[in-house]
Amino acid sequence: MSLRFRTRLNLTIASLVFLVVTGMTLVVLVIWGFDMWEQNWRKGTVLTQVTTRNIEYGLSLPDQVQAHLRNQMLAQAYLTAELVALAERPEASSPEDISMALQRVIDLVREHGDGAFITDFAVTGSEGRPYIATRNRSESEDPTGEIPQLPEKLMPLLSPGAGPVTQLGTGEGEEEATYVGVPGADKPRIVQVSADPKVMDEMASFFSVQKLTERFMIPEEYWGIAIVDSAGNIVAEAGDLNLSSFTGLRKKVVQLCVGFLRSPEDGVAFEYIGRQGGLGWDLGVVTPLLNPSGEVTHALFIMHNSSSQLTYLLDRLGVLITVGFALFMASLIVSIFLSRGLSKPLIELAKGAREFGAGNFNYRLRMKRKDEFNDLAQSFNTMAISIQEYVHELEQETSRRERLESEFRIAAELQRTLLPEAPPLIEGLELIGWSQPSKDVGGDFYDFIEMGDGRVAVVLGDATGKGLSAALLSTECSSVLRTLADQTDSPSDLLYRTNNEFFKRIGATHRFVTLFLMIIDTRHGTATYASAGHPPPFLVNPGAKGGRWLESEAGYPLGIVNGAAFSETEIRLEARDTIVIYSDGLTDAQNPASEMYGEDRIEKILQATSAEPSEELLRDLRADAEKHMDGKDPIDDMTIVVVRFNPLVEAQVRPS
Repeated sequence: MSLRFRTRLNLTIASLVFLVVTGMTLVVLVIWGFDMWEQNWRKGTVLTQVTTRNIEYGLSLPDQVQAHLRNQMLAQAYLTAELVALAERPEASSPEDISMALQRVIDLVREHGDGAFITDFAVTGSEGRPYIATRNRSESEDPTGEIPQLPEKLMPLLSPGAGPVTQLGTGEGEEEATYVGVPGADKPRIVQVSADPKVMDEMASFFSVQKLTERFMIPEEYWGIAIVDSAGNIVAEAGDLNLSSFTGLRKKVVQLCVGFLRSPEDGVAFEYIGRQGGLGWDLGVVTPLLNPSGEVTHALFIMHNSSSQLTYLLDRLGVLITVGFALFMASLIVSIFLSRGLSKPLIELAKGAREFGAGNFNYRLRMKRKDEFNDLAQSFNTMAISIQEYVHELEQETSRRERLESEFRIAAELQRTLLPEAPPLIEGLELIGWSQPSKDVGGDFYDFIEMGDGRVAVVLGDATGKGLSAALLSTECSSVLRTLADQTDSPSDLLYRTNNEFFKRIGATHRFVTLFLMIIDTRHGTATYASAGHPPPFLVNPGAKGGRWLESEAGYPLGIVNGAAFSETEIRLEARDTIVIYSDGLTDAQNPASEMYGEDRIEKILQATSAEPSEELLRDLRADAEKHMDGKDPIDDMTIVVVRFNPLVEAQVRPS
């Protein structure tokens, strides 16, 4: 359903306002989104590098903490050995006093310290039994168990020059006990310091990979962090990844990390992975983690919080749609008021157009405005006056054209009556002709003039020009030729007489007629012909190979030179000899590519159809010419006459 102009105007103004505002907002959002993405990319790159470096360093911390604790315990043991050596001097305290003093040290550390890990002190004599010990060892009821560790591990310390013995375990069983033993400082003995494995594990866990991963977890920037080794084990994770709960997400992360560890030469890997409940637009970044020796042993996976930024953009887009709809409605209301002033003169103009369309050219538009609409109304009024004048002139011109067309129809009918209604009945001779003017009337004509005693004159003429003037010229020439035909039997003499008379009548017009004249004597089987500037005809016999053009000395066209002479040529006719005479409109017929039909094509089609009856040969030649023109109108009149000498066939009536 079509809309009224006012409605379209309202919708157009409102839509333009909406599109402009929406377009500007979208451009701002795109620019802002690109800047935000670029900033986040840079910030994410820096955060990823910082996190990677620190976690990479943190991978070596547990071993460093263990070594540090071992060194501290070793220092405590050596210090204890020295203190014991000093305490055993004659003026010093007894072993019991030393044991009590060491116990007090442990108790004080436990009371006032945080995370104390030394649990026992023990000093073994040369025989391998402790004589100084804290109560955890001295109160043991099993005499064999008073040695804190198995003899084969600590007994070598009684030998001169022995080094320290260390075992850092998990506290699960005696073999996993945590202790450090050193030889005595002044005589063969064993000084042993034991630590609480749980306290040591707690201290080491404070510097574990999991703790470091949690420290570098930035909730505002990351959804989560995970560390995966080359075997596909998740060493540590932090954040909201929940890899342990969601098998699909865990599998994706592990595959990405393991695949990266197999070819870490790329330096970094990226992939968008949808977290559980997310939009699927979170960027997962994988970077390598080096051990202290510089080898890549782990991969760090960080899932950046990029979907939240996309959610933010979508939220802003929703706000944009709401605001845009409000603006659309506001602009629609405003445009309704504006369109009233614009549509009123248009309605008046439409009314005037309807009046003009109904033929009421006396109607005039009147507007009390001083703008473009008033100019348009005046233009309408001026147009009405011009149309009135044009209609009057058109009526006069139409009347003149109708009279002229009527005259042309009459001229065409008269010209058709001048052409033979049917060829004459000549025994042993087949005659047929066809003519088509390029306009209503044309300048081509043909005629068959009976001369008695089995003789007939075949005439084909082509007047210069086209249309009515050419038709008048050809009619004049035909009448002169037919009037003089009974005065001579010679084609050249007949052309000579016709040319002189024709020149007297039209010589001053500088117009002319080309004409081919052939007199056929069926009794003697001869054909005598002469040409006044006309194209030569083609002779073909179905029993002979090929055909030939009937060349002759072409004289002047009729009406150019007074007293012009013409030569004639006589040929013998064989049974079934066929002569095709035509005007140059046939050879000059053009196709849409402006290629002419030409004599070669005439020769080719005549050789192929020479065995056919005369009317069929003529029909095939016309059809081939129309096929060549391919719908294009002829540029000149076309006329064809077919003459076949067939003395064994009685005269028959042939259609024209």
